[in-house]
Amino acid sequence: MKFIFNHNYSSALTAKMMRFVAVFLFSMLFLSPASANELSHEIVSESIENHQLSIPYSVSGHGNTAVIFIHGFMDAGNVWEPVISKLHAQDYQFVTLDLPFMGAMSTMQGQVSLETISSAVTGVVDKLDMPVILVGQSMGAQIAELVANARPEKVKGIVFVAPVPLSGLPVSEEFMSSMQAMANNETLQRQFRQQQFSHIDPATLEKIVVNGTQITAKNIVELINAWSKGHPAGSKPALSTAPVLIIGGADDPVCTPEVLTSLVSPRFALETTIFLPEAGHWLHIDHSDDVAKEIDHFLVNIQ
Repeated sequence: MKFIFNHNYSSALTAKMMRFVAVFLFSMLFLSPASANELSHEIVSESIENHQLSIPYSVSGHGNTAVIFIHGFMDAGNVWEPVISKLHAQDYQFVTLDLPFMGAMSTMQGQVSLETISSAVTGVVDKLDMPVILVGQSMGAQIAELVANARPEKVKGIVFVAPVPLSGLPVSEEFMSSMQAMANNETLQRQFRQQQFSHIDPATLEKIVVNGTQITAKNIVELINAWSKGHPAGSKPALSTAPVLIIGGADDPVCTPEVLTSLVSPRFALETTIFLPEAGHWLHIDHSDDVAKEIDHFLVNIQ
């Protein structure tokens, strides 16, 4: 069962959404002590030189259209493996990458901004030189929209999974401090991640713990500043006219249904918004079957 919504655009956060976010941020301050699926396709790892950066990415599958999976804050490209391994779509190349300042690039120095990160992904789009479909989760959704704005002729469709609005989501100083404390701290990372999932296998948990632990404290703070403050384009109707699928979690405490239906869905001309019951913010990990099914359906419909 899933819920589908379409609403008119509103530029202000609703009071109910703010209460959801406040509860989530408060809970983050009190962390109590406390097998990833393999891809079925051959994987080819490459890199793209963009603004003197080596952007690592991997390609699996075969086809004339690429589906580029863009991870969120404190993650890496490997978090998409559970979804990709369950896709049935044919004639597509599936691309995962590590965004600047995260994953294999966690210790990278330089200006942390949505523009810097999206420019790196745009470089991958240019190197692939084929039509693309962008799939972005959380902060990765902001990046996906900016890439679509930069290469509208290449982007055939966009899937947002638990998207942070391009206009941003304000956070408290307490939230910032709790996140910064997780830098190079596997114990805090593990406690935080365990609290976010109703069920997760140990191998996947360890993978995402490593992803988050290796990011420097400085980059954590600057990444939060980037996604929480957002981009000016987020206050206007979306530039992209490509079909958009928005997949939210009905129980997401961060990007709540209220956030998505007021700040994300109404900005796109051709959008469908669904909410998966009992799913939270990392639904691509603990509800990967459902997310893969929705992406498969989207790919069939835009062919």
